[in-house]
Amino acid sequence: MRSPMLLSLMIGVVTASLSPPPLVNFTMSVGFSDDMVLQMEPEMSSIYGDCPLPTSLIEVTVNDGKTIIETVSATVSSDSTWKATLKPKPMGGSYIITATCKSNCPGLTPNNTNITIQRVTFGNVYFCSGQSNMALSIWYTYEVPDLTDAVLKGKYSNIRTFQYGQMNRAYPSYTPLYTSRIGISEWYNISYSATIPERQPIDHNLNPFHSFSATCLNFAFALTDKLEKEGKPVPPMGLIQSAVGGTRIEQ
Repeated sequence: MRSPMLLSLMIGVVTASLSPPPLVNFTMSVGFSDDMVLQMEPEMSSIYGDCPLPTSLIEVTVNDGKTIIETVSATVSSDSTWKATLKPKPMGGSYIITATCKSNCPGLTPNNTNITIQRVTFGNVYFCSGQSNMALSIWYTYEVPDLTDAVLKGKYSNIRTFQYGQMNRAYPSYTPLYTSRIGISEWYNISYSATIPERQPIDHNLNPFHSFSATCLNFAFALTDKLEKEGKPVPPMGLIQSAVGGTRIEQ
């Protein structure tokens, strides 16, 4: 006859073996969100993120709003990252991109087997990095009243922005400065971000347009004006700011 202690141990082993795996998160990188700009042709853009389930199969689809125009797959690597590279895409468009864990996906958080971002367009993407000279917000420049008025009237609607940590803010440089109510990082079309109300004191509650890099925005404004003057196509421009004052280049 087995002892009660041995029986308890056996029951414990069986119970443990039947327990579900711990819940894990399947994500896109923080730089991906609705309204983002991906690099247009001739370059190829990639969709990537994290999934702590090595060898899982991730499927990425690109939908033009009517039909799926591309499907690519990626396998989660040993460092728990995944990356799917898209074929070159022409300028513009408005796409829905979905990443789905298709196989070997145990323990994913409920309703977390797929991730979708919407209103994605293809254009030229610029990375604006540096220190305080790049981090200085457009709010602190003389031309901000005229520029804000122009943006609110529809000019520069081709420009979208994404901002990482900022000087004088308690955010690491790799953390998005603006997130949605559910904690997802956000890209903004400046035509919208310039309309977001600001609270007092304004210096510490700037909207995503006024807080963005003056140098980076003025570059995009000047390039847009130049292309329009020359009668050339004006692509969507995605500006990514990652600038923190007082840091060394190695940081």
